[in-house]
Amino acid sequence: MKTKILYTITQGHWGGAQKYVADLALSLSGQPDYEITVACGEQSEGLFAVLKNSTVKTIQLHHLVRAINPLKDVMALHEISTILKNGQFDIVHANSSKAGFLTALAHTWLKATQKKSYNARLIYTAHGWVFMEPMNPIKKIMYHMMERIASACRAMTIVLSEKEKTIAERTLNIRAGTISVIPNGIDCARIHFFDQQTAREHTLKKIALNRPEYPLSQLRRVSYVAQGDTHASSTHSEINNECVWIGTIANLYKTKGIEVLIRTADVLSEQNKNNVHFTPFFFVIGEGPERARLQELIQKLNLADSFFLVGTINNAAQYLKAFDLFVLPSLKEGFPYTILEASCVGVPIIASDVGAIPEILQDKNNGFVVPHGNSAQLADAITHTLNNSELYTKLKTSAPAIADKFSLEKMMEKTKDVYRDCR
Repeated sequence: MKTKILYTITQGHWGGAQKYVADLALSLSGQPDYEITVACGEQSEGLFAVLKNSTVKTIQLHHLVRAINPLKDVMALHEISTILKNGQFDIVHANSSKAGFLTALAHTWLKATQKKSYNARLIYTAHGWVFMEPMNPIKKIMYHMMERIASACRAMTIVLSEKEKTIAERTLNIRAGTISVIPNGIDCARIHFFDQQTAREHTLKKIALNRPEYPLSQLRRVSYVAQGDTHASSTHSEINNECVWIGTIANLYKTKGIEVLIRTADVLSEQNKNNVHFTPFFFVIGEGPERARLQELIQKLNLADSFFLVGTINNAAQYLKAFDLFVLPSLKEGFPYTILEASCVGVPIIASDVGAIPEILQDKNNGFVVPHGNSAQLADAITHTLNNSELYTKLKTSAPAIADKFSLEKMMEKTKDVYRDCR
C-alpha cells in the first residue's frame, strides 16, 4: 500500500522552502511506494508550475496568506481541516510558520474529534525560526508562542542545522526524540548552468527589458565578457582592473540584507577612488516588497550605474556563472540553497554568519564568512578575496565539495527515515 503524504506551505513564490517542498515531492512521486499531494496558499503558481508535469497532486488553499489576517486565517484553518479529514493521509508534512501553525491546529482538532478515522502523523520543517527575525517585539512573542504550541502537536520537527536545533531545544521545549537535523541537499546534475557569456547577456537583457531607467550605454559598458567561458577557468590576475560581477539570488525582503549589500557597494565605490584594483558591479536576482525602498537607497548613494536589481528570473541558478563572486548578506537564514547552487559552479562564496551558513562554509577554506549586518567588513572581505590570488583560487576550487557534502540523495534518505519512524 502506498504511503500518502500531504505537504502544506504558506505561499508558492519561489524560495528555499518552495524548492525544498518541490524536491521532496518530485523525488518521492517518482517512486512506486508514495502518493504525493501539495497544498499551497497565495502565489501558488510559482510552486505549482514546477510540479505541473509530474504526478504530484496540487491543492490551492484560497485563504492561506503570509500576513496575519484573523478572518482569512480562520477560513484557511477550515480549508486545511477539510483536506486533512478527507485525504486519508499517512503523513502530513507542514512547511513555513503560518502553514505549520494552522496545520498543527487542524491536525490536533481532528485527532481529538475523529479518533477512529484520522490517523495521520504530523511532521514540520522549520526553514529558520521566524521569531529570530528582526521584527516588532509583540509579533516576535506571538510567533514564538505559535511555534511553541504547534511543536507540542507534532510527531517530529525537522530543522536544517544544529544551530536551529539548539534554538528549538532552549526556547520551545521540544520533547526529546522529536527533533531531527536534516540539512538541505542539492543535485547539481539537475541544473543546466549557462556559460558565463550567455548568463551575462541574458541578465543584461532582463535589466534592459524591465528597468528602462538603466541607460543601455551603461549596460553595454558592464557587459564586458572575455571570449567564450574563459573566466570559468581564469586565473585571478585576469579579473584585476576589469569590471567584476558580484551577485546574489535573493527575494527582496529585509531579512535578506540587500540594504547591507548596497551599503557595501557604497564603501567599495569610495575605496575605488583610491585605486582599488577592480571595478565592482552588483546584481541581485529576485523580487519582493523592499524594491522601492532599496531602489531609493541606490539612487541616494549614486549607485544606479553599478548596482542592479535585476528582478525575477525563472531558474535563477542557471545564471550563477555570470558572477565572479557570490555574496549572501542575509540577516536571517535557515539553510540557503543558493550557497549550494553557487558551489556547483565553483564561484567563490562570501556569506554572513547566520543560520546554517557557518556549518556549510569553513571560513577562508571553502568560503568567506563575515558578521551579518556589517557592510564595512563585507567590503573588506570582497576586497581581500579579489586582491588575494591564492585565497580566490582556494575558494574557487574548494566550493564544489560543498555540493558533494550536502547532496539531495542524503537529504531524501534521512527524510524517508523520519517518515518510516513516524508510521
